[in-house]
Amino acid sequence: MRWLHLILMIHSVLHLCVEFALVEYNYYMVNEKIQFEAQYSPSIAILMGTYNGGSYIAEQLDSICKQTFTNWKIIISDDGSTDNTLDIIRAYQQRIGSDRCMLKHGPSTGFADNFMGLARDSDIKADYYFFSDQDDIWLPDKLERAVNCLKAIDANQSALYGSSTLLANEHGIIYDKSHIYLFPKNFRNAIVQCVAGGNSMAFNQALKDIIEQISPVKVVSHDWWMYQLITAIDGYFYYDQEPTLIYRQHPQAVVGTNTSMVSRINRLSMVTKGRFKHWNDINVAALDQIRHLMSPSAIETLDYFKQARTAKLFKDRIRLLNISGIFRQSRQGTLSLFIAVIIRMI
Repeated sequence: MRWLHLILMIHSVLHLCVEFALVEYNYYMVNEKIQFEAQYSPSIAILMGTYNGGSYIAEQLDSICKQTFTNWKIIISDDGSTDNTLDIIRAYQQRIGSDRCMLKHGPSTGFADNFMGLARDSDIKADYYFFSDQDDIWLPDKLERAVNCLKAIDANQSALYGSSTLLANEHGIIYDKSHIYLFPKNFRNAIVQCVAGGNSMAFNQALKDIIEQISPVKVVSHDWWMYQLITAIDGYFYYDQEPTLIYRQHPQAVVGTNTSMVSRINRLSMVTKGRFKHWNDINVAALDQIRHLMSPSAIETLDYFKQARTAKLFKDRIRLLNISGIFRQSRQGTLSLFIAVIIRMI
């Protein structure tokens, strides 16, 4: 019995040694991959805007830490959180290092200014830049998919990437996929619609250089502005039909998806109440400030759109809208444009 007991003890010790060796090996391999990618792979700056995101931000940061592409750093701009968001961020700084997880104060003037402030920050340097919301869950290959796409584009050409998403409830349970947009992605669409959420967007240094040149402008949302900007300057925009993240829908979300029938009804309500017109006022003013960067065809589209918005006669508004070639990605959406023209709410 003593020999059996001794053999079992030796077996247990050997088993623990093997497990320890495997843990050490895995740790070594992960560190080796991080060091290799840091030396030879493109660098990524993740630009995250936060505000009272304590309920979800840990899960989002965990999903970033689990990315297959590891040569990243995250810059978080907090817009004045009063919950435990900052405590969670500081805990992650201790866990992964303050050189990989940086925290700064946002402008406290809204989410669009917060994100665009990060995009304009000339002190933030990388090869590629990713917007990140505080409450999503990234799929493991999100960074890798976008980088592989952007790497194929000439580094001197401005490029923007966006993707579809998986929709989930506040508990992270997936229930649907975002709508797939099949019509062309160009300025004639971008002037009246955004096809990709900012949480899916990535862009290269060439586009960041242009963003840094532009004086701060008031925009409706950072993602819509990025889509307008890249198409206005004839840059490269790629829309990935494969989802790259789980987009959490919850009552506290600043912006949500707009694919449901209720959302379509709400969108028509926004037209009739003048909210769509107000958004167009803001976007047109911002686009007028970058006319010197826009392509001739984009300028022509913008001018026809402006004339269609202000023409007194109904038939002139319809004619100018037709000439502009402006469209949304669905028949219902384009129909809502013409309704807006009819009631002078465009």
